[in-house]
Amino acid sequence: MAVNTAAFIASRGLRTASYLGLSPGLDFESRIYAKINAPELLERELSKCSYVPEPITLGVNMDAWQPVERDMQLTRRVVEILSKRNHPFAAITKSSLIERDIDLLAPMAARGQFMVAVITITTLDSEISRTLEPRAAAPSRRLRTIKTLSEAGIPVGVSIAPVIPFVTEPDMERVL
Repeated sequence: MAVNTAAFIASRGLRTASYLGLSPGLDFESRIYAKINAPELLERELSKCSYVPEPITLGVNMDAWQPVERDMQLTRRVVEILSKRNHPFAAITKSSLIERDIDLLAPMAARGQFMVAVITITTLDSEISRTLEPRAAAPSRRLRTIKTLSEAGIPVGVSIAPVIPFVTEPDMERVL
């Protein structure tokens, strides 16, 4: 199923834009595919007798909390399965939508099963951010997400990337 605004990648068999023959530019944002059966595939994989539990990371290739996730709730269903199975995982995102799932993430973090939510911050300059990441959460919103997750007892890390000389580099001291 093609979706105009988001990508979801939840288990093995990751698909990237280049693998699908899409350009890394506009195609990357406008021709995205949702793996609508990801929760079912994950449930099936975790149910196999041969499955050896290893931590999973959501958001390595694509952000799992993209805007269309508000409607599709694929990531939430994946997190529900991981929670039900007491399966450890980590997440990387730029999206404040991760806050929606605090009800699942906080108890998992308390049990040591949600290891860290890594929030990516490129710059604190909202103009530069809008240019580099036009549909991502604003820097101030990401900082609020870090605070909200942390206050909920969820370990949070920050990825400062990408560092672009003469563009984001001058802002690095403020970011740190």
